[in-house]
Amino acid sequence: MTSVQESLLARTFVELTDTTGPGFDLAAFLRNLALRCAEVLGAEAAGVLVTDGDVRAAEGTTETVRDLERLELEHEQGPGVDSRASGDAVRCDDLAHTDGNWPDFAAAAIEAGFTAVLAIPMRQRDEVIGAVTLLSAHAIAADESGIGHALAGVAASGLVHQRVQRRQETLVDQLQMALTSRIAIEQAKGVLAERLGVDVGEAFSVLRSYARSRNRRIVEVARGVVEGGPEGDAVVAAHRPPR
Repeated sequence: MTSVQESLLARTFVELTDTTGPGFDLAAFLRNLALRCAEVLGAEAAGVLVTDGDVRAAEGTTETVRDLERLELEHEQGPGVDSRASGDAVRCDDLAHTDGNWPDFAAAAIEAGFTAVLAIPMRQRDEVIGAVTLLSAHAIAADESGIGHALAGVAASGLVHQRVQRRQETLVDQLQMALTSRIAIEQAKGVLAERLGVDVGEAFSVLRSYARSRNRRIVEVARGVVEGGPEGDAVVAAHRPPR
C-alpha cells in the first residue's frame, strides 16, 4: 500500500466515525462509505444497504448502483441481502451463473455492465446491520488484508452509536415534554382552585372533566387556563354556569 493509499484509508476511518451531532445525514454517510470502499479497495463501483430496525436505506457510488441496492431491498434478494442475513462475505465472480440466485439483481447488474460482486457485512460485534457490495466488470480480488471488513465494521459501529444517541435524544425530549405538561397542569390546578374556591384535587377534576367533554388534551386546556384567556373563563363557567 502506498503512502497516498494509507493517507486515504486513515482519513476514511476518521470520516466513518463521525456520526454524532444534529447534522448527521444518513444518505450522505452511506454514499461516502460506498465511494471510499470503491476507491480504497479498487472496485469499479460500490453500493451500501442498511436494514436496522425501522431504518431501510440504500446508497451507491452512482445512481445505477443505488438502483441496484434498492432492488435488493425491494425484492429481498441479492449479495448484500445475503451478506446482511448471514454475517459473512458473499462473492460471485460471474453473475451470469448464480445457480438461480438473485435473478432480478443479477440481470440488472449485468445490464449495468457488472459481472462480479463481493458483499461485505457491516458488523458491530454480533450485530449485522447491512452490507457493502463491491461491483466490477472483472473478478474482484479477495480482501486478503481485511480492509473492506474493517471499513464496513467501523461504519456499522458509527451507525449503531448514532442510533443509540438518537434514542437517547428522543427519550430526553419525551421526558422534557412530560415535565412541561406536568408543570402546566399543576399551575392550572392552582389557578382554578383559587377562582372556584375549591381544593386542588377538585380543581383537577374540573380541568379533566372539561377536557374530556370537549375531546381536548388536558395539557392544552391547562395552558389556556394558565394564560388567563377565554379558556380559563370557559372552564370556570362550565363548572359554575351563570344563573
